Amino acid sequence: MFENYAPDIEIIDSKSVEFIDDELLKAYRSAKYVLNVNPVVEMKVDSHCSQLDSLLKERGWGLVAFITPENPYSEILSESENQKRHETFLNYLELQDYKSDELIGGYGIDIGEQWPRENSYLISVGSEEQATEIARQYDQNGYLLHMIDEATKLILCR
Repeated sequence: MFENYAPDIEIIDSKSVEFIDDELLKAYRSAKYVLNVNPVVEMKVDSHCSQLDSLLKERGWGLVAFITPENPYSEILSESENQKRHETFLNYLELQDYKSDELIGGYGIDIGEQWPRENSYLISVGSEEQATEIARQYDQNGYLLHMIDEATKLILCR
């Protein structure tokens, strides 16, 4: 069904496309994903980002995921609910031995800015499976995965 629509999206769970409608998938693909660093780094799905590569090389990171704990399954929550999710997300990462300097904050925003910004984190991961596990832990439809010298990929995991 989606092979012709989005052949370059990696689908971890083939059932995930049943839960994500075409408009939402288009929104994910066209959104911009911004890292709060100086200078600002902006990622886009299916695009290579040399500024991101430079940042990763500086930090000694090879594979990273950009994940939000906010708005599970793209259902908008209140600011206080999302704040609680951030706290549990950061606690979870700390239990996984992440240090605060191993996270880079940022946000995702749709092109039309109809959705509120989703605060997110760029984290170094050992594998795609690890990133998928984290995204699933926080009920996300998907996340971005980036490896140095490659285009950023949208990974669907629901």
